[in-house]
This record gives sequence, structure tokens and C-alpha cells, in this order.
Amino acid sequence: MFVDYKSMFHTLNYTKNTFPQLLYLTKVLYFAKVIDMEINWNEKENKQLLRAVLSLKSETEAKAFLRDLLTSGEIVECAKRLQTAQMLIDKVPYSTIETETGFSSTTVARVAKWLSNGKGGYKLILNKIHHHTTSPNKERRVLMH
Repeated sequence: MFVDYKSMFHTLNYTKNTFPQLLYLTKVLYFAKVIDMEINWNEKENKQLLRAVLSLKSETEAKAFLRDLLTSGEIVECAKRLQTAQMLIDKVPYSTIETETGFSSTTVARVAKWLSNGKGGYKLILNKIHHHTTSPNKERRVLMH
């Protein structure tokens, strides 16, 4: 993601109301870095998280772990992102996805970006879910890598 910080800085209107503009610019710069930040999977804490996820053996264990790890809002957000990814694969229009999930067009576009240019996680997990839940008489479209 390319953010032209210099031109953003120069567009600030230097008046007595500059503080809110600077606050906004600070937020934009912070979130631009956080969104594009690469995760170092070799850090101790990140390895521990991966081991924790890989050790889950049942739906009950997964529910307990996710509920302790995340807020209820974060769980709902993750579930809706997964739903959005499936809907994008199924070629559902953005407007329908926005209505059904309550997401903004920006969030739908972000999921679409990760779906097409990410690490393949959405497609991987949707294929696994599809494999475990599809009956012979019921097909669901899931993109392959």
C-alpha cells in the first residue's frame, strides 16, 4: 500500500483547527503501517500462538480458546470476514455482501484484496470447510489455489 505522506502533510490547512487534522494524519499513518505490517512468525509469542491453534482438537476446545482470546465483537468480525470471502468467491455483488454482513464497501474490498493477493489463507480454510461439509448432492464453489 502506497501512501503519499508528503502530499498529505502539505494539504493540511494550517489554522487554529490544525490539531484535528494532525490527529487524523497520525491515525492514517499508524493504520497504514499496522495494516501492511508483516508478522514475524519466528518470534516466541507468535510461535506459541501457532502451537496453540494447532493443538485444538475439537469444536468445544476451539470455542473456549477463541472466546478467551478474543472479544465477542472480534469473533463476530472474523466470522463475517470468512462469510465475506465465501460470498466473494460465489460472485455475490458487493452491495449484497454489505447488506448481509453489515460491512462497509471498504471492508469488503479489503477482504477481496486478501482473497486475491494474500497468503491463500481464506481459500485454504474455505476449501477445508467445503471438503468437510459438502454432501454429494450439494456443491459449493470454492476457488482452488
